[in-house]
Amino acid sequence: MKKIILLIVLLLFLGGCSKKEQTKIPTEYYATYNAIEIKPGTFFNNLLSTIGEYNNYRIEDSSFNDEKANIYEYDTFEIETYYDNEIEKIYSITFTSDEQLTNEGIKIGDTKEKMLSTYKNNYTNNVENIFIYNLSNTNISFTIENGIIIGIVYYLS
Repeated sequence: MKKIILLIVLLLFLGGCSKKEQTKIPTEYYATYNAIEIKPGTFFNNLLSTIGEYNNYRIEDSSFNDEKANIYEYDTFEIETYYDNEIEKIYSITFTSDEQLTNEGIKIGDTKEKMLSTYKNNYTNNVENIFIYNLSNTNISFTIENGIIIGIVYYLS
């Protein structure tokens, strides 16, 4: 009886070990900061209460429309917002430091080859040296100079 129980336990253990780890396939692109998701198109005020106060704030021309945009600066990224029916939402997240990683582990200073190995060739190139990947209504773009990533931006499509 002990041999049968030992065999069952061994089979259960081996069965659990043989399962492949499932990789979560993303359905949208977003940044993560201190385990908090920063998603383009979501309410900025909700995010502000979780990630904390910004270091600096400025108003400048919007990167996507003819209006002015609010830019909130944090240690390793900036958030650009827009208003949708008087509700402030996140339009983009721009990395400003090589300490900030994408969810897939890419950062400013990494090589173009590492980016292509990670994100594959599913990009569009509307400007030379800018690689844009799209999922749902979100994009992540990489700006490359001399084979090195010099810019990473998440934004609404």
